[in-house]
Amino acid sequence: EEQGAAVARALGPACRFQRCDVTRAEDAAALTGTAVEAFGGLDNCVNHAAILRSEDPLEGTPESFRAVIEVNLVGSFLVAQAAARRMVALGRGGAIVNLSSINAEVALHGQTSYAASKGGLAMLTRSLAVQLADRGIRVNAIGPGTIATEMSAGFVNDTVLSRIALRRPGRPEEIAAIALFLASDEASYVTGQTLYADGGRLALNLVMPPRTASNDEPSTNRL
Repeated sequence: EEQGAAVARALGPACRFQRCDVTRAEDAAALTGTAVEAFGGLDNCVNHAAILRSEDPLEGTPESFRAVIEVNLVGSFLVAQAAARRMVALGRGGAIVNLSSINAEVALHGQTSYAASKGGLAMLTRSLAVQLADRGIRVNAIGPGTIATEMSAGFVNDTVLSRIALRRPGRPEEIAAIALFLASDEASYVTGQTLYADGGRLALNLVMPPRTASNDEPSTNRL
């Protein structure tokens, strides 16, 4: 929270910070309401909140599984719903961008709930795109691969890089650029899609030999 507020202060009047629990519909409504009050409208929404619980599927608890689904999938729905309601009320359409993951397509050890949430998010994106199209709202998703962040710093090694066609992790600003594109008029005919920004990981995965539990990397695909 303090970090978010500091970023908002650094960016000045073009930015506002508001704490939001995405699993609470009232928080999502308040968040989108703040955007309308501060900027006179709401044209774009980027759903980025996510958590990961790395567990053996035989040991994981229902509470832990539900927590990941609640934030990653239900939270994305609630924020998208709140944003879409504002966009419809304003009558000028808009764009919603969900942050998915290559884990919607690739199963890694210890990530049952995370993969399930991201797979569900892919279908949520398609479903919302179809149902909101006649209201002038486009809905797309980004599926990042391994991104160079503090979270992934300890896991990016030669083994991980060997599974990426470009042989390097992505940069956060590269994902941000895709979000800007999907939210812009340049993507006006794009909806219901998940754009995988993974350096060729999914393409290369098709020709890689089977991996074992001992050499599979931890999740490093989130921003």
